[in-house]
Amino acid sequence: VDAACGLRHNALTIAQALAFPLPVIWAVSESLRSAAAADGLNRLKSATYRRLNLGLAMTSLYTATAVWFSPAFAVGYDMFPTSVRIGCTATHAMTSLLALSTWVRTVKPSSKPMEGHYLPRIIRGAVGSLFALLAPKNQSAGSIDDP
Repeated sequence: VDAACGLRHNALTIAQALAFPLPVIWAVSESLRSAAAADGLNRLKSATYRRLNLGLAMTSLYTATAVWFSPAFAVGYDMFPTSVRIGCTATHAMTSLLALSTWVRTVKPSSKPMEGHYLPRIIRGAVGSLFALLAPKNQSAGSIDDP
């Protein structure tokens, strides 16, 4: 059942996307692009850029999912024509794939017994990133990027 939403609903929904997620995706993409242009994969191997790649991959994957399933998020209201949904979903899915493949090329896989698997690295990195939000105790600023 299509909901009868007015212009105000559409404007607020679009403004919400333009206010935070899209500018953040753009800024992270630009940061990664300039780092890769400066020194290629060597620069992208630092912990900061690896985290940015994983963050971009997950954000783009969520955005692709949100666009594709937008009628479910909007309780049946179909905001986008099918062609726009397909285009946006494909763009964000490819961005996610590119960021994830770049991350895989810049990180070492787990050591034994999980050798060759990346999931333990992702879990450890996610937990480490959460703990990195806490104030560091007696650390130099340089140790935060590559501990």
